[in-house]
Amino acid sequence: MPRHPSPVTRHFIIMATDWYPQAEKYETTKYYSGNQGRRAVVMHIAQGSYAAAVKWLQDAQLNPNSSAHFVIAKDGRVAQLVSVNDGAWANGLRWNVDASQPNGGYWTNARGVRVKPSWQDIVPGQNPNYYTISVEHEGFYQEVWTPEMYDANNKLLVWLAKEFDIWWVPYRNLIGHYAIDNIDRPNCPGPNVNLEKMAADANTTRILEMVVPQAKSAHVYGATALLSLPTKQIITYLREADVQVYGYLDFGGKRWYISQYSFSNNLPYFFEEAATVATPALFPSLCLNPGYRDSVTPSANELDDLNPQWLRVLLFQQYQNFTTGQNTELDWLLARAQQANPNIKILALINPETFNQVPPPTGSSEWAAYIAKVADLAQKVAQFYRGKISALEVWNEPDVQQILPENYAVLLKAAYPKIKAGNPNLPVISAGICCGEGFTYLQRVVAAAPDSYDGAGWHVYAERADGYPFANWGFGELRNSINQARAIAGKPLWITEIGAQLDWSWGDIPPWQGVAEYMKRAYAIMDDVGRHQVVQAFWFTWRVANEGWGMVDEAGNKRPSWFAFQELAHNAPMPPTGNVEITNVSLTPTTLDAGQVLNVSITVKNGTNATIPTQAPAPGLVYTEGESFVSRGYAEVNGAYRVGIDFDGRTGIDHPYRWGFGSALAPNETRVINGQIRLNHAATKNYWAGLVQEQIAWKQDTVGKTLVTVTPPQPPPPTGKPTIVAATFTPQTVAAGQMLSVSITVRNDTNVPLATQGPNPGFAYLAGESFLSHGFVEQRDAFRVGVDFDGRAATMIDHPYRWGFGSALQPGETRVINGQIRLSAVAAKNYWAGLVREQIAWLQDNQGKTLITVTSVPPPPSGNPTITNVQFIPTYLQTGQIIQIKVTVRNDSAQTLGSQGPDTGFLYNEGENYLTKGFPPANGAWRVGVDYDGRQNVDPRAYPYRWGIGTLAPGQSVVVVGFVRLNRKQNVNYWVGLIQEDGNVIVGNAGTTMISVVKA
Repeated sequence: MPRHPSPVTRHFIIMATDWYPQAEKYETTKYYSGNQGRRAVVMHIAQGSYAAAVKWLQDAQLNPNSSAHFVIAKDGRVAQLVSVNDGAWANGLRWNVDASQPNGGYWTNARGVRVKPSWQDIVPGQNPNYYTISVEHEGFYQEVWTPEMYDANNKLLVWLAKEFDIWWVPYRNLIGHYAIDNIDRPNCPGPNVNLEKMAADANTTRILEMVVPQAKSAHVYGATALLSLPTKQIITYLREADVQVYGYLDFGGKRWYISQYSFSNNLPYFFEEAATVATPALFPSLCLNPGYRDSVTPSANELDDLNPQWLRVLLFQQYQNFTTGQNTELDWLLARAQQANPNIKILALINPETFNQVPPPTGSSEWAAYIAKVADLAQKVAQFYRGKISALEVWNEPDVQQILPENYAVLLKAAYPKIKAGNPNLPVISAGICCGEGFTYLQRVVAAAPDSYDGAGWHVYAERADGYPFANWGFGELRNSINQARAIAGKPLWITEIGAQLDWSWGDIPPWQGVAEYMKRAYAIMDDVGRHQVVQAFWFTWRVANEGWGMVDEAGNKRPSWFAFQELAHNAPMPPTGNVEITNVSLTPTTLDAGQVLNVSITVKNGTNATIPTQAPAPGLVYTEGESFVSRGYAEVNGAYRVGIDFDGRTGIDHPYRWGFGSALAPNETRVINGQIRLNHAATKNYWAGLVQEQIAWKQDTVGKTLVTVTPPQPPPPTGKPTIVAATFTPQTVAAGQMLSVSITVRNDTNVPLATQGPNPGFAYLAGESFLSHGFVEQRDAFRVGVDFDGRAATMIDHPYRWGFGSALQPGETRVINGQIRLSAVAAKNYWAGLVREQIAWLQDNQGKTLITVTSVPPPPSGNPTITNVQFIPTYLQTGQIIQIKVTVRNDSAQTLGSQGPDTGFLYNEGENYLTKGFPPANGAWRVGVDYDGRQNVDPRAYPYRWGIGTLAPGQSVVVVGFVRLNRKQNVNYWVGLIQEDGNVIVGNAGTTMISVVKA
C-alpha cells in the first residue's frame, strides 16, 4: 500500500492559545517574541524543587539567561512562564559558521563547548529556542516521576497536541534536552523517562477523548499500532507503518471503527458502525483434509447434523479434466453437500496436487509455462462450476512451499483475470498463508498483487484466544493476528484453516476439552471482530487418520470438538422477514434565508423480525450545504441502514446528507431520526428522503418530497447615508508573505453622487504601508473605505489601508470594493472596515471585524507539482455502481496553483466528460484527471474525468475526491494525471489500477 509522507517533515505552525488553562501563571520577561514554528516539545529535569525552579526561571535579576514555558510539580501542579506562541530560553545553541563543516557550520552550547545534537530535525543555523517548547519537571534526574507529575505531563501534552493539531512521535517532535545538548545535559530529563511510552499515552488519551468522553470501560482492538489490551495501555507507539491501521473500539453498546491512519492528515479517524449489531454473526465452516471421499468427508446425515456454512475441498489431478475444467470428485462432494443441506457452499482449492506438479524452483525458466497452466485451469474450473461453487482459492501455504512471495504474486495476478473472465461473480481468495504470524510474506504479496484477490487467505494455528489456554502459549494472540493481517491485506480475511491438535500442550486441561474450548473461544473472537474483518472461518478438520487432528477419531467416534462445532453452527438465525420503511418525513421551514438551517425529521419503522444494524453519523448531525456523508468521514458500511436526503439538480454522490439511527433498530421499533442542513445558496428546489441498506439497495426513495425556498439574506434598510452593508476578510489564516483579501460592499442611500479618490479598487498594500506612503493623501469630501487592526502603532495613521470607489457612487447604487494586503508578521489580530468622508468624519467603523492569524512558513520547495498518492475504490464492482478516486496532489513549486471546476466530490456518469458537464478548460488552471485503456473508442478527449484542486500554496498538499458511475462491463487499467490547462499533462499515468466491472 502507498506510504504516507513522513509525519515530521512538516513542523506545527498553527497559532495556539497562549496560556494553558490548567496552569498557574508566572509570567516572565525572558522570552523571544513569536516563533519559527514548533518542531518539538523538549522534556527537562529541574534538578530542584518546583518553587525553586519557578523562581529561577521567572526572575530576570536572579537569573537573566534562562526560562522555560512550563514547570510541572511532583504533586501535579503546572506553572507557565512563557506563552506557547513565544520562545523561551531553555534549549538554546549557537551556530558557528564554518564552510568546511557539513551544513556549513557547527553548534556550541551556552559555555561555548561544541555539541553534536542527536535530534534529526534541528535546523542548521537556527537557534532551537525559536521552534521548540520546553517543559521542566520537579526533582532530580535519577528519580522516578510521581504518578501525579506523569499524569499532569500527559494532560499538558494532550492539550498541546490539540492546540497544534499533531500526534506525538518520540525522538522527533517529543525529545529530551540531551538530544540538543549532549555535553552539558546528557542526563536531562533522566534515564527513567520513557519517551515512547509518554508519546503513546498522550496519543491514546487524545484518541479516546475524540471518541468517548469517559473511557472507563472501553477496549480498543486493531493492528500494527493498536493492540488488544485494556484502555490506557492500548497503544505501544503510534507510528507510520507500511500498512493501514485497522481496528475498532467498543464502548457503551456501540462499536467505533478505525479507518486509515495518517499522521500527515491528522488522523486516526473513528466512525461508528452498526451500533449494537455490528455485522452478521459468523458461523463455522469446515475444511476437509485432503483424501478420498468418506475417509475425510462426513456422511450426508452427519453433515446435516454439523451444519457447516461452507466446505473447503482440494482438487486432485487424477480426477481433473484439463480441457473442460470438470473434476469428478468435486462433483461427488457437490452431490453430498446438496443431499445434506442445499445451503452449504463450496470453496474449491487449486494447488500443486491439482496438477501433480510442484512449482519450479526460483529463477527457473519454467515458471511462465507453469503459471499459464495454472491460470488456464483456474479459468476452466470457474467457468465449468459457475453457479455450483461459491469461491475459488488459488494455492495453499506458498510460504511453506518455499515459493517467493513475488513469484506467487505473479501466479495470482495471472489467475485472477482468467477466473473473472470465466465467472465474473466468483470470489477469488488468495492463498492461505501459514500460520498466523506470516505478516511479511502477506505484505510482499499484497505489494506485488494488490488487486488480484477479493479476499485474503489466512491460516491460524497455535494463536492464543485472548490468553487461552494460558499466557505464552503458541505464537501470539489470535485477535492481533487477524487485525494485523486484515490491515495488511486491505481486504477481508478468509480464515481457510484454523484448528488445534490434541498433541499440543494444554496444561491441566484434558486435550480433547482443550481443543473444544479453544474452538469456541476462537470463533467468539472471529465473530466479535466482525465480518468486515473475517468473512468465513474453516475449522481443520473432520478427520485425519492416526493423528491428533479432527473432530472424530479413526473409528468415527465424536470428540468434544464435534459437539462444540455443532453448537456453534446451529445458533445460525433464520433470515429476517418483513420490511423496514419510512412512515413520515418533515422538512421545515419551507422558506428560509440563506445561512439558516433546514430541519429534517424522518420516522423509520422496523417491521421485520430482526434487529436492523445502522452506522454513523448519529441523529442530530448538522451538514453544511455542499458537504456529504463521505466528506464528513462516514463512508458506507456494507449492510448498515441509514436515511438520506436528496434534492433537485444534485451533482455528485446521491443522497449526500445521510444519518444513522443512533443504535440498532429492534424488531417492530419505530424511531424518529432528526438532523439539519445549513443552506447557504438562494434557490427553490425539491428535497426528499430515502432509506438505504448501504452497498446493497435503496429500500425507499422520493418520500416526503417538499419544495424548499432559500432566499438571499436581506440587506439593511436604506439609511439616508452612505452605508457599508458587508465586509469580509479572507482567508482567516494566512501564511506570512501571502495576501489577505478585503471585500467591502458600499451602498449610496443618499440622493447625490458620492465623490471618491484613489487608490482604485484592486490596489494591493504591503504590511506597514499606508495610503500616505503611496501618495494618496486625503482629498476633502472624498469617500473611501479603510481597514484598521488591533495594535496599530500610535505613530501610524488610522485605517492605513484605504481604497476609493473607482468612480463616483450614484444614488441608490451598491458597489463591491476589493483590495489586498500582503501580511508579513506572524501574529493573530482583528481587522475591520470603516467608511470615511475624508477630512470631515468617519461615517462607519468596526464593520466585519475578523480575527486574522498569520503563520510562519518554511521556504517554499523547488520543483513541480506532483501526485503523491492515488486510490481507486473499489477495484471490482458491478455495472451501475460508483467508483471513488482519491488523488493527493502536493505543490512542490514556488508558485500558488489556481484551479477551476468541477469541485472535489463531483460525479460523472461513464461517457460524460468535463466539456459535456460544462467545465471547459480555463487557461493555466490546474486539475486532476482520470484516463483509461481503450478510451479512444469511447471518448476522444484524454483524461475526460477532471476535477479541480482548489487554490494550492507552495508546499501544501490536497486530497481530491471524485466519483464516476461505471455502466459498461470492462476489465481495463485506469490511471490519474495532473493537468495544467489547456491539456498540458504535467504528471501522467499515476496510480495505474486494474478495474473490473461485471454485469449487475
